Amino acid sequence: MTAVLFRDRLTKAARIVVGLPLITSVDNLAFWFELTQTSGKQVDAKLAELKNIEADHLGDDSGLAAYFKLESARLIQYIKSLPDVAGIHFMPVTPSGWRQFSSLLDDQRPTEELS
Repeated sequence: MTAVLFRDRLTKAARIVVGLPLITSVDNLAFWFELTQTSGKQVDAKLAELKNIEADHLGDDSGLAAYFKLESARLIQYIKSLPDVAGIHFMPVTPSGWRQFSSLLDDQRPTEELS
């Protein structure tokens, strides 16, 4: 069986849970890239992009937190659009990651009281 056929059979038979680290800084993203042994031009470009964004938000911690939260929300929507995804495993490993996770959850709560 070719690798492509094996992959197709596996992905059609198995629903997966996608892990999502909640990124809160350039250093945090660099940690995840290192942990997953991810490297290359795209990684370098993403880290450089986020360094510029952090510099633009210097002294504006709430603005930077809002930026990273929006990025996480976009990733959540993207993951939800993928076929055969059984769920999302959130990985908020820092205190700011936990705050972001809590805020994302609050955004999903119904605004009306249940009767």
